[in-house]
Formats: sequence, structure tokens, C-alpha cells
Amino acid sequence: MSEPSKSERKLMEISFNPSQALPSGAGETVSRSSDTTPAPEPSIAVQDASSQDVKTLQDQLNNLPDSRPEKVAELKPLCSHLQYPPDQILDSIAHLLAIHLND
Repeated sequence: MSEPSKSERKLMEISFNPSQALPSGAGETVSRSSDTTPAPEPSIAVQDASSQDVKTLQDQLNNLPDSRPEKVAELKPLCSHLQYPPDQILDSIAHLLAIHLND
């Protein structure tokens, strides 16, 4: 598949405003160029992991806490602020989601 010419490329502008009505044409599909490279093969060390190592790792993952109390305590006060998270952060997240929409 060839790269689209400059005249065929379209810019996608993303802004976060939940009260804003969607413009006409919203929801059109976005295509992604196929210039991605396949993931490399796992290394020998990963391929030769013993079942005991895998079981140990799985047990450790199963025993992780659902949340980190110190982070919950740190972020709890922020939740009461109307301007948290800032619009710039929400715009960035919306942009990242749009980029990876078809992944």
C-alpha cells in the first residue's frame, strides 16, 4: 500500500468538550498506514522459562493488591476539585485513544 499524497492526507483535530454537539461528518472512519513492523520473536530465555518459574510469577501476580493505599490517599482530595483532571490532560487522553482506536 502506498503512502497517500499530501493532498489526500487529512488532519484529525481532537478536542475534549462533553457538552459540545458533534459536527456533521463525525464518526467517519480513519485509516492507518500499514508501516508497522511485526513484533520480534521472544528471546531464548523467555522461550525456555520453566513451568515452575511461570507458576511462581503467576502466584506473585495473583497476590498483588487491587489498589495502592498511598496513591488512593494522595489522589482522593483531587477528586473533589471540578477542574481535575485538567482539560489538557483529557485532550491528550482523547488524542491517544483516537490514535489507537483500531489497535
